[in-house]
Amino acid sequence: MPVENHNTQLVWFRNDLRVHDNQALVAAAVAQRLVPLFIFDVRLFRKDKYGFVRTGPFRLQFLIESVLELRKQLRDRGSDLVIRFGLPQYIIPAMCAAYKINAVFYSAEPAPYEQGDEQLISRSLPEGTCMQRVTSGDLLRQEDISKLGDIPDIFTEFRKRVEKLAVPAPIAAPTTLPALPDGMEVGDIPYLQLNMVQPKADERASVHFSGGETAALHRLRSYIWERKAVANYYDTRNGLHGEDYSSKFSAWLANGSLSVRQVYNEIVNFEQMYISNKSTYWLKFELLWREFFRFSMRKHGAHYFRKTGLRGKDRKPWCAVLGNKVTTWIDGATGNEMIDALMQELKNTGYMSNRGRQLVASYLVNDMGLNWLEGAAYFEHMLVDYDVCANYGNWAYVAGVGCDPRTNRYFDIEKQAELYDPGKAFRTLWRKDANTAAC
Repeated sequence: MPVENHNTQLVWFRNDLRVHDNQALVAAAVAQRLVPLFIFDVRLFRKDKYGFVRTGPFRLQFLIESVLELRKQLRDRGSDLVIRFGLPQYIIPAMCAAYKINAVFYSAEPAPYEQGDEQLISRSLPEGTCMQRVTSGDLLRQEDISKLGDIPDIFTEFRKRVEKLAVPAPIAAPTTLPALPDGMEVGDIPYLQLNMVQPKADERASVHFSGGETAALHRLRSYIWERKAVANYYDTRNGLHGEDYSSKFSAWLANGSLSVRQVYNEIVNFEQMYISNKSTYWLKFELLWREFFRFSMRKHGAHYFRKTGLRGKDRKPWCAVLGNKVTTWIDGATGNEMIDALMQELKNTGYMSNRGRQLVASYLVNDMGLNWLEGAAYFEHMLVDYDVCANYGNWAYVAGVGCDPRTNRYFDIEKQAELYDPGKAFRTLWRKDANTAAC
């Protein structure tokens, strides 16, 4: 690890857009000069093979808000955020050469796309510059899990192995940071290159997400401590509409404005001060699901992005609805009231409940017999809380090609609608002919 006599060090922010519990930032901050860097990766703003821009308007707005908030937090501590647009494998080595940077600190990502960038950068750095890898996005220590042997492909087995492992305490945010190198241009948000179109707020949304660490910590404090909604999480978690039926932490966790260890630590503190029940346990249980998908992605890598998934062979779809194209699903025009309402919510807000995501995924795969990867790609484009591991892990799970021991994860949509929307309040709210605020 670098020591105090290293003059200039760089911390590369990706999905860790915060100053609290940020190992890379703390480790790099021993330098005399510090370069905090965020890169708007040009590849994330191009169309994929299905025709979707990978980062859609809702997530882009949330990301920009998060980056600007990170810049504010860094400035408050005597530093700044350097912003660039392009490809990390070119930008970082060039910056290291120009400013004689000794080390690049970064939080390792579990998906192969990001891991490939890390390898390319490492091979292109100037002589004398080293890469320093930390893991700021995990709940558990990788070394603790590695001692348990091969990661199981079934969540229940994974949970039984890791549930008693200690969750590290979050690291406090630094109070001061070294200044930038002299003459370094900080840059600004590249709005033109991003083709930014601000989405319109829809008054029907369950919650209006604001990006950044301050909003994340406010939501954490509000949900757990002010409204104590965590004490009822188990009973409300399958809700479709409303601010507190679920924690809504996912968007901030996805881009790292909120630390997963901070969330876990707050739940434990709440249990010690107020109540430890099935609800508080179940929210920690959901954090373990997130952890499982991260470690599963590390294990299986690119297999998560093929149609046959982890199983290596396709499954026969149900195909109960014939002749439909994916556009009818995207537009909320399938003719199924529940599915159409959920897809209208997603189209107009960039968000959908966990229950809703399972239903629309099952409908696309089983009832329409369409390619689950196209559905996953559309979610990547639309969701404000898109997380590569959770998104592709959950889609593969529903499609019967993932970590689920069952190959037919089928949901009876009408039965689910009666169970979770008995008075049709949700379906009425999101009728396609309602007065929408489309982006």
